Amino acid sequence: MHTMTGDIMKKVNRIRIFFILTVLLGIGCYQMIYWKDTEEILPQGEASETPMTEEIEPETEYIAIPVNQTADYKFIILEEEDYLTVY
Repeated sequence: MHTMTGDIMKKVNRIRIFFILTVLLGIGCYQMIYWKDTEEILPQGEASETPMTEEIEPETEYIAIPVNQTADYKFIILEEEDYLTVY
């Protein structure tokens, strides 16, 4: 004899298992793509043979532009129906 609660719990457990497997599959795919990208940048064995002693300087130049504009603000405060309104 099947009860309504037992059927619902079976469905909930199936959804939980599906969700857990989907998350694990997603994490696995991400790791595989990450490892593939890092191997393309630096193949295995190359790191120990060629030590990096040269510092890399940025190729970006920064230019300072002076700002001479100022704005004068004027405020008006009015009382409207027991409230203060700022314009």
